[in-house]
Amino acid sequence: HNLAELEDQFDEFTNLSQQGDHVAAQKVLDRLTEGTDDLDHLIDTIPPLYRDLKSGFNDQLADIVDGYQQMTAQNFVFGNVDIPGQVNRIKGEIQTANQHLADLDVATTTADNHNIEVQIDDLYAVLEKEVKAKPEVDSQNEELSAFLTHAKQQNHALQVELDRLSQSYVLTHGELDNAQTLATEINQAEEYYQTDANAIATHTDSYSNIQQHQLDQLQTLTQIEQQQRQINDGIKGLGTQEQKARQRFQYFDNQMHTIKRQLEGLNLPGLPKDYLDYFYVVSDEVEKLGSALSKTQINMEDVTKQLVMIQADLATLTEKSNDVRDSAVLAEQLLQYANRYRNSDEQMAAASNRAQQLFDHDYKYSESLETIANALEKIEPGAYKRIENSYYGDQPETPTSQQ
Repeated sequence: HNLAELEDQFDEFTNLSQQGDHVAAQKVLDRLTEGTDDLDHLIDTIPPLYRDLKSGFNDQLADIVDGYQQMTAQNFVFGNVDIPGQVNRIKGEIQTANQHLADLDVATTTADNHNIEVQIDDLYAVLEKEVKAKPEVDSQNEELSAFLTHAKQQNHALQVELDRLSQSYVLTHGELDNAQTLATEINQAEEYYQTDANAIATHTDSYSNIQQHQLDQLQTLTQIEQQQRQINDGIKGLGTQEQKARQRFQYFDNQMHTIKRQLEGLNLPGLPKDYLDYFYVVSDEVEKLGSALSKTQINMEDVTKQLVMIQADLATLTEKSNDVRDSAVLAEQLLQYANRYRNSDEQMAAASNRAQQLFDHDYKYSESLETIANALEKIEPGAYKRIENSYYGDQPETPTSQQ
């Protein structure tokens, strides 16, 4: 509705009322009320839209252009964002919106203004992003430079140490190759750093882009240093491990000699074949460990596995040796004790002969012990237990009465 239309409707309403045609007058009045409601709405919404289009947006664009010029004078770069071009495009959109407002097309103008507002906010954000990025880039640049120096020193020290250790040890986890790969990665990071430093000096890239590069490089270098520390942690104990391994070897070697000496001290006629086989297996294992430790380059991983195996096997051998010793000594004691029954008891005489045969010729000491113990148990129950307890130093408090 325009004002001329509203005036015509008002005149028509007055005439109809004066003529007394109230039904027709009411219809005109309804149209008139609707028209004035629309007018009220326009009076409310047009001024703020007009204010933005007339001054608000243009002031903001002027502010953006001013900021942009100051920043370019200070060598800020905006990457692929063409700020002057965008400002001109928005100015064109303001003209279009003004035309829509002149046509009283409030809905379209409202949408236009919202769209313009969003674009202006985006341009402010671009300027602000670069302003904020500059001090970050300056401080991160120093941090990155120090980080690169440190990572290079750390890598150099690591390679020197690996080179030294590789003279004496087999490095089984590709440590030398890994350290060299990391050195290449550090050099690459340094090249990126140099490229960014040149971009800062020649003003060919935006601070926000450079800031992102720096963050990526810092992350890369953090990971590199972490990996270098891991390699270092893996090798730094090699010397100590070797010392401990040598001590264990010495202990194992002594144990083998002790076992051999103790068995020889028993003056037995011989040793069971399965025992001897096992003894030689463990003896060979200890010897193998000795030669592994005598190599120019020691493989500590392999040595550690051997240590674990020998530890277990030697424990078993000690147990087997104790069994041989205990069975042999007890068999001898029982054979001696059973002599008193040899003449009076045929079964005992036969058992004694059998046990002596197992002892002297077959070296089956546990079988010999079992044979004589069973025979003795029939004649004198409890005798074997008593002799056994006495041997193990496990006698009861009160001596058992002898039969």
